[in-house]
Amino acid sequence: LEEYEQAIQYYSKSLKDVTPILESFMGRARCFFKMGKYESVFVDLLNVKLKDPKHFEAIYLKGKAHLKLNEFWEAASAFNKAIIIDPDHLNAYYHRAIARATTGDHYGALKDINYFIRQEKEAPQAYFNRGTILQRMGRYKMAIADYNKAISMNMSTSEIYAKRGFCSYQMGLEKRACKDFQAIARFDRKASNALIRKYCDQL
Repeated sequence: LEEYEQAIQYYSKSLKDVTPILESFMGRARCFFKMGKYESVFVDLLNVKLKDPKHFEAIYLKGKAHLKLNEFWEAASAFNKAIIIDPDHLNAYYHRAIARATTGDHYGALKDINYFIRQEKEAPQAYFNRGTILQRMGRYKMAIADYNKAISMNMSTSEIYAKRGFCSYQMGLEKRACKDFQAIARFDRKASNALIRKYCDQL
């Protein structure tokens, strides 16, 4: 954090000039974002917007800050604007997919994450996120395929085994689900035992 604080001091000093430069606002906004000071991010990005309403990075960073604050509608709106300016920016589609999925726009989210994965085929988090979207849509078999893909890329978390397990359970594959619930014990034995008691003890 110290390096970001020093950078903020540098940018703040330059902003005292008679005609502060846009990059100083952007630089300070980046630092505030890294430090989790999102309201300060918005203040600096507003100053960027006043000077350049179509500044891609400012609009994109605004969307990411809204995501961090769980303001998903605002995030999706910002990413929409960013993509209009730069329709080839993959990460804008990736982050818009997250925002759209959380607002309930699953078809829009799926379209965005598919576009991202077509370009970035070795991104386990993207497969995990697509699996989550598909699971919310009730497409359990396809969701499991994506969770399998992410796991094959060495993504190993309690959440991914829980999600895959619930998909299997919804498909009537209780024994397969219970294997995933048992696997959660590597990360959280208490959570694993709770799931096993609820879904597996009767088998």
